[in-house]
Amino acid sequence: MVFRAMITGQPYPVKAAVTVASNPLITQPNTKLVYKALKSLDLYVVMDFWMTPCADISDYVLPVASWLERPIMWDFNGYAREMAAGEAAVPAIVEGQYDHKTDYDVYRELSLRLGLGKYWPWKDIGEFYDALLKPTGMTHNQYVHRMRCEKKPAEFRKYEKVGFGTPSDKAELYSRIYEQLGYDSNPLLDIHPETAEKLSIRDGDWVWIETLRGRVKHKAKLNTRVSENVVHAEHGWWLPELPGEEPWLHGLWEVNINVVTNDDPEICDPVTGSSPLRTALCRVYKVKSY
Repeated sequence: MVFRAMITGQPYPVKAAVTVASNPLITQPNTKLVYKALKSLDLYVVMDFWMTPCADISDYVLPVASWLERPIMWDFNGYAREMAAGEAAVPAIVEGQYDHKTDYDVYRELSLRLGLGKYWPWKDIGEFYDALLKPTGMTHNQYVHRMRCEKKPAEFRKYEKVGFGTPSDKAELYSRIYEQLGYDSNPLLDIHPETAEKLSIRDGDWVWIETLRGRVKHKAKLNTRVSENVVHAEHGWWLPELPGEEPWLHGLWEVNINVVTNDDPEICDPVTGSSPLRTALCRVYKVKSY
């Protein structure tokens, strides 16, 4: 509904958006509508670790601190009824090299400029965690070091002595472990062998997945675990090796399954509002070679 409000201004105008460690052009259904909505904004800001398709169409990209560069704390109360916490493993700021902020820092500094500082009395995320833990009588730092068995001193450039945790002991640009296990670094479509035979599709063929909203391509993977009248496509694909500028946007229009999914409010679940991401009628056929 928010994406529709961006486009139509109804029931109220939405003129700006910020996405954090998110990539709605890939993760949300109806990619064409999401694209139109984000492009209609007066201001679009992306906070992320990589130049995603969303980052490529944004007005500003802020390189936020990763989970290794910030203290963390999260609550598993709804599941294992426990809480996990940790300290930053590496600094978020190295003078003259890089300067990463947490999303907390960005939102707090923006709020201060908007005169909303009374809602952000904690100067950083560490102080905020301390406030959350106050009933326990521990600070975040005390909680981290009291609840784990040991703390080893930080050792920089450790890789020079023991290498990286890879089969080659080097920094690898792709996973050799996945390669050895037979995993393919392509978007895969699971299809039953008998269905594939009827459609003249062989294992490893590129195939189109087409709905009323368009088509994208995946590589066929024969799989007897899927029903003969069902195919299973993979979520979240874009191709970092392809150009990021428009219209390519890292190949998202070619391989992103959400290009062909729908989020029309009329077909969303009336109780939860969720869109039918899991099922859709489609046609599958082999990509022709020219």
